[in-house]
Amino acid sequence: MKDLKLQQLFTEQLRDFYGAEVQLAAFFPQLRDAANNEMLKEVLSDHIQMVEKQIDLLRRVFENLGESAEGEAGPAVQGLLQEGEAILADSSPEVRDAALIILAQKIHHYEMASYGSLVTLATELGDPQTAELLRVAEPQAIDIR
Repeated sequence: MKDLKLQQLFTEQLRDFYGAEVQLAAFFPQLRDAANNEMLKEVLSDHIQMVEKQIDLLRRVFENLGESAEGEAGPAVQGLLQEGEAILADSSPEVRDAALIILAQKIHHYEMASYGSLVTLATELGDPQTAELLRVAEPQAIDIR
């Protein structure tokens, strides 16, 4: 029998992360549009596409688990979104691009840590199908310079 507390933790984390990805997907176009550097715009556009695919995958995970795909982003992502709002509100183009790169890296590392943790929890719960679905979507480190 699965550890019910571990299963609950997994579901809570999955919901938190799903909510985060939905909010980030909605916010990233604003970040992309605020970028001055064309390469940065391209990286942010690529990230938007990646997050949209990840949201679809997370919906499949929920479906496989017999759960509804819903969630609210936790305080970590709320803080990142607030940081993004501040960047959009006050910066010269060069400073804004540098701040956008920093923010994009913070968000990407949050995603990497979340996926890695969800893969580990699914594995510990004896659910290799879910672990593999999450592993496929797990983002790799990116170099934004």
